[in-house]
Amino acid sequence: MKPTKNRFFCNDCNRIKMLFETEKEANTFIKFNGNEIEEETGYKPERSYYCIACNGWHTSSIKEIRNVKSRTEIILEEYKKDKEDGKKFKSQPEDKKGENNLKKETILKATKEKREELNEIIKTIENNIQNIKTIMVYRIQDSCIEIIDDSYKKIELFNGVISELETIYVDIISKEEIANILLNKQIIIQDIKDTLICLKQN
Repeated sequence: MKPTKNRFFCNDCNRIKMLFETEKEANTFIKFNGNEIEEETGYKPERSYYCIACNGWHTSSIKEIRNVKSRTEIILEEYKKDKEDGKKFKSQPEDKKGENNLKKETILKATKEKREELNEIIKTIENNIQNIKTIMVYRIQDSCIEIIDDSYKKIELFNGVISELETIYVDIISKEEIANILLNKQIIIQDIKDTLICLKQN
C-alpha cells in the first residue's frame, strides 16, 4: 500500500513526492510496493535518487538517469560562479532586482491557470490510458483506437500550452529555470507517449 505520511512538496519537482531518509529505505519501498503501485497507477517506481532540495531520497518511474540539473543545483552553481568572479550574489541594484522579481512573480501568477491546464491534460490522458487497458480486456479495438487518437490530440494541446508558456517566460526567466519549471510535466508526457505507443502496437 502506498504510504501517505512521508509525502512532501518538492520544490525541484514542483509537486508532492515521497521522501525517504536513506537510499536503502527508498529501494526497500520500491522492492515491496513497486508492483502494487504499477497496478494502481500504471507507473512503476524503478529507482531511487537523492534530492538536494529535500535533503532526502525520492523514487522515480524513469529508468534512465537524465543529466538534467535541478533548480537548487542551478542556483548553487550561479552563487559559486559569482563568488569566484569576486562579485556579490545580489549583483543587481536592490530596486532593479526587486522590480524584476515583482514582474516575474506577477507573470507566474498570471500563468498559473495555464500550468494547471497542463496538469489537467496529463490527468485526462492518464484516465484515457486506464480506460484503454480496461477496454483491451474485452477486445473492443475500435474504442481503443478512438481513445488513443483523443490522447494524441491532448498531447498536441499540451505541447501548444508549453510553447505558449515558454514564449511568455522567455523575457523574465532564464532558459534553465524555464526548463526546470516545465521539465517534470514534459517527462510525464514523454512517459505517456511511450505507453501509448505500446498500447497502439498491442
